Amino acid sequence: MNDAGSHLSLLAAALDAAVPRVDARWRWYRIAGERVAVLAGKRSARLLDAFAPLAVAEDGITAGLEIVVFDAASEGVAIPDPLSTRGDGTRGGGLVAAAAAGRRAFYQPEAGVLSLLDESRGRAYCWLRNAAAVPYYEYAAPLRHILQWWMVSRGGALLHSAAVGSGDSGVLITGPSGSGKSETALACQAAGLGFTSDDYVLVRAGAPPFTLAPTRQSTLPLRSIAYVPRSATET
Repeated sequence: MNDAGSHLSLLAAALDAAVPRVDARWRWYRIAGERVAVLAGKRSARLLDAFAPLAVAEDGITAGLEIVVFDAASEGVAIPDPLSTRGDGTRGGGLVAAAAAGRRAFYQPEAGVLSLLDESRGRAYCWLRNAAAVPYYEYAAPLRHILQWWMVSRGGALLHSAAVGSGDSGVLITGPSGSGKSETALACQAAGLGFTSDDYVLVRAGAPPFTLAPTRQSTLPLRSIAYVPRSATET
């Protein structure tokens, strides 16, 4: 096993051993047509607010994915040998990704967020340095790296895109952050089109392919909604 594989194995084992520190019950959601179970303590559970409309009752169906969310500040979960010193050699504040032996990880030193997926076990971990200091964009699109990897393993993808449509046809609205995806999508909704998402969409392969919303909220600030035609009173 190479250095990246050894480190990811050590990291996964350390996080797995820390799961009993999360004093909470599993929460269940239906995402992309599959059951996803998430374990998050009181402080880190706020990260899951965007998933609330996708919540389902536990019904005995095995989860396609389990995600454990840690708040290191309150639960005392340390990550061994920070990933920022491994992988591609980046040190300090750089974003770092690593993959080996069916595991993928992404570390965001500035945000204090580590995401790790163990594909063979169908389990993922999201480590927060301090849940109270997580940047706003993590709440707008929570667990997005984990969901992206998971969807890719199932022949799909998580795209930074809005999606609208009518009947069995739809359009993806792409563009960098701040380019107007949300305003355009909400204006389309106000004009009578169906609305999937204004920021991130799950796309599943098929004939034809179809889109699903990974969360159920708009990322557009409330102060901006008044500038979207008719949507200020209709959303």
